[in-house]
Order: sequence, then C-alpha cells, then structure tokens
Amino acid sequence: IARKLANSGLPPKGGALARLVRAIDGLALAGAALGALALAAICLMMGAEIFARYALNTDLPFSWEYSSYLMSAAFFLGAAHALRCGTHIRLGLLQLLPWRGARLAGELVATILGLAVAALIMWSLADQAWQAWERGAESFTPMQTPLAIPQAAPALGAALLCLQLAARLVAVLAGLELETPADELSVSEER
Repeated sequence: IARKLANSGLPPKGGALARLVRAIDGLALAGAALGALALAAICLMMGAEIFARYALNTDLPFSWEYSSYLMSAAFFLGAAHALRCGTHIRLGLLQLLPWRGARLAGELVATILGLAVAALIMWSLADQAWQAWERGAESFTPMQTPLAIPQAAPALGAALLCLQLAARLVAVLAGLELETPADELSVSEER
C-alpha cells in the first residue's frame, strides 16, 4: 500500500502536508476496502436468500434488512476513494475554462462547497447514529437490530469523505495533482 500511495501525485518527500494527504488517501483506501467487503456480504446474503427460498422453501429474515444497511455503508465508505480517483459523476465544465488560474479558482470553490455539504451530511449522519445509541433504538424487524450500529458506518464514510475533501483542498492550494487513477492507488500485485 505504501508504495502505491507514494505514487499518488504528491511530492515524494513533500513535508508534513504531503504525508498527511497520503495518510488520508490510505484511510480512503481502507474505507473503500470495507465498502467492497460490504458489497461482497450483500452478494452472499442475496445468494443465500435465493437458495433458501427456492431450494429450502424458506427465507432468511435478516437478508433484506442487513443488505440495505450494507448498501448504505458501501456507498458512503467508498465515496472518499472515488473522489481521490476522480470516479465520481461530475461535469467537466471547469476543464473548458481557458485560463489555468480560472480552473484552479473553480476547483477551489467546488472543493470548499463539496466540503461544506459533506460536513453537513457527516454531522447529520453522526447525530442520527448518536441519538439512536442514546435511545437504544432498534429496528422494527424480527432481528431488532440496534440502529446505532448500521447508522455508524455511513457516518464513518461521510467523515472519510470530509477528510478526502480537506486533502483535496490542500492539493488545490499547493498545486498538487487532484486525482490519481484507481489502478495507481489500489492494492495490486506488482508485475
């Protein structure tokens, strides 16, 4: 992982800010890995549900509930890494601006607005999970899942997105590379 993050577009021995941005990239990569595990768990649960329903003539009461929790977790946990890799859906209007200074100013404004929105989402999700924890809220399903647990994962993912947007803000201000293709940041075997 360290070798991949070292090639993330930051100066190789760039001071404390570059190390901080690389650390945030590592956290985003860990969040994406957790999101991928959540998607794998959804596939396993849905496969088990299909098997149970058609082969055993029964159902698994937890599969739909937990799959929805895991889908929310996967969406938010993968958001920070998707931002770093430039794979979020977005418009490339800033790239059409003829002046580099105007493009950078646009990136700065967009990053600050994105950070503000992500911080609001993070605050709301964390507050919701905290209130569920304080009240001891449980789902109304037969599983009676304590809701603070599945609500904490999206809040964590939103916090990672805030960190990644803060790192992007540092990169914009320092004139560093804003996105790195996923294959350069992901964990894969060297050839």
